[in-house]
Order: sequence, then C-alpha cells, then structure tokens
Amino acid sequence: MIESMEPTSWRDLQNVVARILRETGVITAVEKTIQTARGDVSIDVWVHDPTATPTQTYLIECKRWRSRVPQTIVHAFRAVVGDSGANWGAIISIAGFQKGAIKAAEYSNLRLLSWTEFQALFAERWFSHYFVSEIAKETDPLLEYTEPINSRIFKKADLLSEDLRQEFRRLRVEHQAIGMLCLLYRAHAASALRLVLGENAPTLMPSLPLRKTIGTYLDAEGMPIADEILDASSYRTLLESIIREAKKAIAQFDEVFGERA
Repeated sequence: MIESMEPTSWRDLQNVVARILRETGVITAVEKTIQTARGDVSIDVWVHDPTATPTQTYLIECKRWRSRVPQTIVHAFRAVVGDSGANWGAIISIAGFQKGAIKAAEYSNLRLLSWTEFQALFAERWFSHYFVSEIAKETDPLLEYTEPINSRIFKKADLLSEDLRQEFRRLRVEHQAIGMLCLLYRAHAASALRLVLGENAPTLMPSLPLRKTIGTYLDAEGMPIADEILDASSYRTLLESIIREAKKAIAQFDEVFGERA
C-alpha cells in the first residue's frame, strides 16, 4: 500500500488519488470540467499521461459512499468516458460495487477499483518515479558520509581533532544501516537494474514491514535502525521515516564538521 490511512471523505479521496497520480509523473486536475459530445461534465480527477506512447487521458470518479456503487452510476460514467474521447476511465469506491455495476463494466474501458486496488495499480510506477527520486534528493549527503570509500570526506575528517574524528567514525557505524537503505532505494540503483536485466527487471519495491525481511539481517550484523522504518506498513510512511532519520543523521555529521562537509 502506498498510503497507510483510508481517505475520510470524498474530497479527501479525490485529492489523495490526484496526489498519488501526480507523483507518478502524470498531469492531474481535480474537479475539472471537460467537454464531451453531450455537453460539459465535471470530473473528480482528470489525468493526462504525456509519457505514454501514444499519450493517454483517463478519467476517475471517486466514491466515498457508505453503500456500494449501483449500475446506474457505471452506465452513466461509461457514457462520459466514451463521449469524452478518453482512453479509459475508473471508478474508485471505498464501499465496493453492486453485482449489476460489475456486470455493467464488463467488456468496456471502465475499471472498477477498490481503494487498495487503485494503489496496487500504480504502486510500482509511484515507487520508481517518486520514492526513489525523493530518496536521492533528500538523503544524498548521508551517502557521502557513510559510503565505504569517499576520499573527499576522509580528507576533511583527517583535519578534525582526534575527538571529532572518533565521533565521525562512531556516527559512520551508527548510521551504516540507513545509509545502505538510502543507497539501495535510489534512482541509479533502479536504472542499473534495468540496464542489466532489461525492462523486465524486478522492481526494487521492498516487502513491508522491513522487520520481516531485512530487519533480521540488520540485527544479526549489529546495524541498528529506527523502529518506525522497520515497522512502516505503507510505502509513504517508509519514505517519510527514512528521510526523517536520514536528516537527523546528516545533522549529526554536519555538527562534527561544523558545516556540510
């Protein structure tokens, strides 16, 4: 799951949907009025993907109802999608869909999605486009401080007092684990994997929570890492936790050097 919390209102739902899609690299607009063959229609989330070949436009309706979406809504939105010239459409429903609605969407370019299904549909693209770029942007100094060989940083460390050099070495050990995570979840790591294995390369998306996978390894190697990172149940929570801990570590290194080394 990208998000840890379920949207609390229809407006929250459409805003979060638009944000996730925007973070995948597409253009989004909320409550956009579009022209169709039968007149103007307001769309909850309008999406245009300029990176697709050919480019794609899709329309999304967000239903934060207590009851399941009926087939009348599906029939009406199928007509809007068809009359607008969009490539496809989707209805996202928190409560689900009636059997008639599911039947009405068959053999059409309309997808009926739960909140979980919507996130799963875009999870890999969100991770490869947004997660890894944010990691690179926000945590780059930590990599320099913790990578095994960095002659520039080491030369600066050699100019420190003995006490500060010892503190520098201690911090490198303390923050080795999060430094490794930041290195793994970077854009160049994903690019390198695709370069070697081609477009069919597996995603770098980890299984959550990390405590069940790499947590055991980190404990065995004596490399501590924050519980909020190991126990994160969504990718956004994981991203925010890594960045938050990385910035704390960077600040500690900066204090040792008296500046950004």
